Amino acid sequence: MNQNFAGTQFTHNYKILPASQDMEGSGTIMLCRSALEKISILDLQYPLMFQIQNKKAFPPKIITCGVQDFCAPEGVAYVPKWMMRSLGLQDSSNTNNPTAGDIATISTVILPSATFIQLQPQSVAFLNISNPKAVLEQVLRKYPTLTKGSTVLFYYNDKEHYMKVLDIKPQTAINAVSILNADVEVDFAAPVGYVEPERPKPKILEDEIEDEDPLQTSYSSFSEESSEDETDTFEPTVGKGLLGQLSAKKKERLIPIISENGIIEYKGESDLNELRDSIKKEQKAREDKLRKEEEDKKKREEESRKNLLTFSGKGDTIR
Repeated sequence: MNQNFAGTQFTHNYKILPASQDMEGSGTIMLCRSALEKISILDLQYPLMFQIQNKKAFPPKIITCGVQDFCAPEGVAYVPKWMMRSLGLQDSSNTNNPTAGDIATISTVILPSATFIQLQPQSVAFLNISNPKAVLEQVLRKYPTLTKGSTVLFYYNDKEHYMKVLDIKPQTAINAVSILNADVEVDFAAPVGYVEPERPKPKILEDEIEDEDPLQTSYSSFSEESSEDETDTFEPTVGKGLLGQLSAKKKERLIPIISENGIIEYKGESDLNELRDSIKKEQKAREDKLRKEEEDKKKREEESRKNLLTFSGKGDTIR
């Protein structure tokens, strides 16, 4: 297989096979021992970061990762299945062919620390996670790098959850960043399949109107003492011509009253309150007037009594 050890980059072609289940939900791979021996003689930056490139895809597909250990068979790299899907590599775990497995190029890379990442849950089930921030912190510890456009996997309560990397900062040539020991601002896009709840629409007045004919109501219910109880369920019939004006307004309960000329009129609660206030003011004014007239009358009577006492006295009889 082609290999390049010179300089400060390690590059080698490996047969890609799916990693064990315990490596799923992580951003690391397993390389063979010879890879470690070759890397150790190079002047590389640690911690080690790699890119896996499927050159047979068009355009070539790339994803970045870290390394878990160097215990794979010679010439083989164990890669999580979610990475293989992102790269368009064949999963040969269900075949009996020992030579099965696509070839990909694995190289060391140097990545800047991320300052911003935007993630998009691939299912609305993500919204059921009680503390997504704490869960995400645990998840990202298993991912040394993130590649823009890739869809990473994590587990929560034994269920698979997928998260697509929509954006990263700073931008790089291979659209990837390191998140090891990085102070990262994380933004979430709306999950795939999420529908914004509809705002409640104003109820159409026509649906709220009952068929009761207000003119069938007994006149006894119009008295002031029973009007509060009787009118709780009273709703007048409103013609359709009012819908254009009233459909967007909150319906106001109408209360029947008898005017001075004996005509039944329907007043809104606000109008009725104003009418009551007006009646109370007029009644108070009449009471004040009567009280003042009574006081004036008493004063006049008192003054008359005093005048009579002034001119009265003991008389002498002349014989």
